[in-house]
Amino acid sequence: FLAVMGGLGVLIGLGWTGRGFGAEAAPRVMRLTMVGMVGACLGLVLLGRGLTELAALSQVELLMAAGESSRTALVIAAPLTVILGLSLAVAPIGARAVLTATAPHGGQARVFAAQATFSHTVVILPLMAIGAGTQIAGAGATVGAVGAAGLGLLLALEQWRARTAAGAAPDTILPVPVPAEVALSGD
Repeated sequence: FLAVMGGLGVLIGLGWTGRGFGAEAAPRVMRLTMVGMVGACLGLVLLGRGLTELAALSQVELLMAAGESSRTALVIAAPLTVILGLSLAVAPIGARAVLTATAPHGGQARVFAAQATFSHTVVILPLMAIGAGTQIAGAGATVGAVGAAGLGLLLALEQWRARTAAGAAPDTILPVPVPAEVALSGD
């Protein structure tokens, strides 16, 4: 059921970006997808531990029954998985839109090739760490660690953006000027 809800989020994200997603909206959308991913990861972890603990601490019969019910967990987990699926579908599209808008016109193929190689190489280390973490600490703790790391990264990026945005509009994407002889030298 949750995989279907995540797939629904992916379909919603692909449908939305396919209907006129532009480069001018990409930085804002990428921030929102990061917030969505971090929020969904932390929400799923808190759902597993927090709902049961809250029900036990409350001593209210209705909450105690809800905390023990798997239906309650599914009702809360379903929107989180939709948000996670939507965020995972939209994030790479936003990143590609920014790259397309800012890459020099004569070297876009090189930029895309370098970006693909770099991102595929860099993703291996976190995947290995997540696999080892899941074996050692379990899935809940690993998803919590991923959510906490994502929150730390999000806060660091927002702090950096706030410091650098003092002189320019934060969501302005400008192409990088490249002299004609540099753009044509490799062709």
